[in-house]
Amino acid sequence: MTIKSFINRYSSLLMALAVLVALFLFWFVGYPQALNYQEENQLFLFSTDYFFSRFAVAGGLADWISEFIVQFYHLPWLGALALALLGVAVQRLTLAVVSHHASETWTLLILSLLPVVLLTGVMGNENVLLSYEVALVMTLAVFVGLRRISWWGDIVIVPLLYWLAGPMTVLYVLLRIVGDWRNEWWTILWLLAVELMAYAFILDEYPLKEVLLGINYYRIPLVLDTPCTLWIVPAVVVLLAVLGKRNNLTDWLGRKWIAACACLIVAVAAVVSAKCWYPKDRYELLMQDWLVREGRWQDVIDRAEKYQVRTTFSSNAVNLALAMTGQLADRQFEFYQDGPSALIMPSVRDNFSNLPSAEAFYHLGMINSAKRYMYDIQESILNGRKSGRCMKRIAECFIINGQYKVAKKYLDVLKQTLFYRSWAENAERCLYDEVKINANPEWGYLRRVRYKKNYMYDYGQMDKLLGLLVVNNNDNKMALDYYMAQLLLNVNIRDFMNYVGWVMQQRGYVQLPAGYQDAVRCIQSHGTAPGSVYAGYVKTRVMSNGVNDKQ
Repeated sequence: MTIKSFINRYSSLLMALAVLVALFLFWFVGYPQALNYQEENQLFLFSTDYFFSRFAVAGGLADWISEFIVQFYHLPWLGALALALLGVAVQRLTLAVVSHHASETWTLLILSLLPVVLLTGVMGNENVLLSYEVALVMTLAVFVGLRRISWWGDIVIVPLLYWLAGPMTVLYVLLRIVGDWRNEWWTILWLLAVELMAYAFILDEYPLKEVLLGINYYRIPLVLDTPCTLWIVPAVVVLLAVLGKRNNLTDWLGRKWIAACACLIVAVAAVVSAKCWYPKDRYELLMQDWLVREGRWQDVIDRAEKYQVRTTFSSNAVNLALAMTGQLADRQFEFYQDGPSALIMPSVRDNFSNLPSAEAFYHLGMINSAKRYMYDIQESILNGRKSGRCMKRIAECFIINGQYKVAKKYLDVLKQTLFYRSWAENAERCLYDEVKINANPEWGYLRRVRYKKNYMYDYGQMDKLLGLLVVNNNDNKMALDYYMAQLLLNVNIRDFMNYVGWVMQQRGYVQLPAGYQDAVRCIQSHGTAPGSVYAGYVKTRVMSNGVNDKQ
């Protein structure tokens, strides 16, 4: 058998394999940060209460399956494999839908890639949930599996599918109409009636828009934002099904120039999807978030050296990485600094912005502040889900503070998970055991450097709060670095110059850190020192009229 004949014979299988490999590499190599973002914004529990809570709304089965899959995003390679398999399922099912009325050709195989490409693009919006893709696969599978069923069977199938997969059922209805519009035209009216009845008697607490368009397809409630892009993929599948009904399709698709046009369409769709749905700045922030979560501090710095998004979030993440690697005093102003909030951002009520700030609080020893920020982040997840990352950190804060009863409540929840169970069980063994906790390299250290007294939190006095940490424990070098860095960010020249000599004495530096040397040189030259990175920051602050009056 020649290579050409082999390819022609196994073309369908080879296409599926190509999709599998391409999607796996796309997610695992290209966008692992997207997997992390999805995983940290949900918490799948192995409990009957959790199971039935998902089935309480339309699309419950799709939602439960999707959350079950997303928990495996904890291991990026496993999450990428799961998404690749779902993509292959979409491609194979689309091919089955279209090839029902035409024999498989290379053109048909290429066109079957179009929904997969567009779906991958739509999933680039981090607020699109996996339940959308799962519902798409479920709907296509039901249509292909029950394609020969009589029209009267849809009386039962439509409402059942709606409750299991959600409004994606409209795709099933439209495909049935494409196949036999004379007997199936009424199913669209039947689906609408089912949705309205569900809204009137069962889902009355949800806005009508969500009931009609999807409760669990999008993280942001649809009453605020209706992403029309969600319906691009179903529309393309229906269009391909319409083309598949043409009697002369087989001969038409066999032409080489048609195959070339199909390749061009798929390529254009891929480029547009990448440009429109994967914005560079947003995904760089998601990457920083993932690296911070993993404690890959040098990777955060290395990426920022090549490209740094000019946002407060990025400044927080990079400065934290510099502090954790002992480079903050030397290199702070080599990177973008977003004013006085560049170290720790004020509280923002969303599920993302304060993550590096919360991590900074934790590693500094400001345990109560870390706990409060993590609380706010978790409760700001717009679809009401919980976060394994936040819940784990909150439990740690309670353990460090010696509040074991409250800590156990969070550990009990985490023990119902797959990837956090082992950690929760080990943490539970430490409860009420002061020796074990104090011997823990991280918890024991944070116990020693945290505040010994409670203080009223005032973000406007962040430099004073950091100074109290230093006074509290001279071993807290990170707090000292943050304190001096905050003075420089505030352009508080007087206090910086008063304490810079004390830093030399207290920390036993052989020489003053390079960043402090640069700042002193800038101050002594009244901001005119050639090549001073701090001078550039001060100039920017002066132009923005945000300079502290303590000069």
